[in-house]
Amino acid sequence: RLQERIEGQQADLLAGAFDALAATAFILDARGRVLAMTQTAESLVSAGIVRLVERRIDAIGTPVSLGQAVATLVDDSGLPHVRLRLDGASSHPPVFMEGFRLPTRRWSFGALPHAIVVAKPPLRDRAGVGALLGAIYRLTAAEGDIAILLFDGASRDDIMQARGVTAETLRGQIKT
Repeated sequence: RLQERIEGQQADLLAGAFDALAATAFILDARGRVLAMTQTAESLVSAGIVRLVERRIDAIGTPVSLGQAVATLVDDSGLPHVRLRLDGASSHPPVFMEGFRLPTRRWSFGALPHAIVVAKPPLRDRAGVGALLGAIYRLTAAEGDIAILLFDGASRDDIMQARGVTAETLRGQIKT
């Protein structure tokens, strides 16, 4: 009975640990249903970025939807690790999701968490990534910065304003 009670609380304990780390996480069972989530994960649901229906999470993502990523994680023949990008509304920056299958225990009663999906904001080290893009693709610092802004979901108008360039200049830099 003690083991059953402890297993039943592990998802909440994990969510509490992720809350203490200020991380955004969904704790899933073997069927892909949410057992627990952090407060910041709840905010993704309340903002409409992630849908929660019948204890299952989903959202439009690239290269797959969040629901497809979860199905892959919980399928025994699926992947143990997945990554995807959620492109929310234009008012929200993209959210990067990473999922991990947890190790299984033969002695479990079936209530142990099976997978964890963690949300990460876009990386903000544009200078370092821009330099890497410049070295690989021979881009100027400005072109690398524009490539990162486009990947982060910024519109052309936003990029023009942020960089103080004309539409023609931006078009040429994107073309390069």
